[in-house]
Amino acid sequence: MQPDPQPKKKFLRSNPTPEHCLADFILRQIGKGTFGVVYKAVHKSTMRNYAIKQIFKQGNELTIHHELAVMYSLDCPHIVRLYDHFEDDVNVYLVLELVEGVPTVD
Repeated sequence: MQPDPQPKKKFLRSNPTPEHCLADFILRQIGKGTFGVVYKAVHKSTMRNYAIKQIFKQGNELTIHHELAVMYSLDCPHIVRLYDHFEDDVNVYLVLELVEGVPTVD
């Protein structure tokens, strides 16, 4: 078995009680859908690139938090990695691995 050519970047931590907020990132919108917005984000203190997916809660908090638990448990090179998350009164923000140069599937 060959080693992973790109070691996984560690974010500050991956747990359900983060201390981050949107102001910690420099954002540029790269997509928008029915349930939210996706940004290319640069973490201001580390200068690392991430994708931030903003999901509108709209009464779906339980579903979102269940999905978060599943995403934190995954470690597969073919699935975008969830590094962290945070939320406010209206949205949940997922801090994800940024994958550039790969077209998305409709």
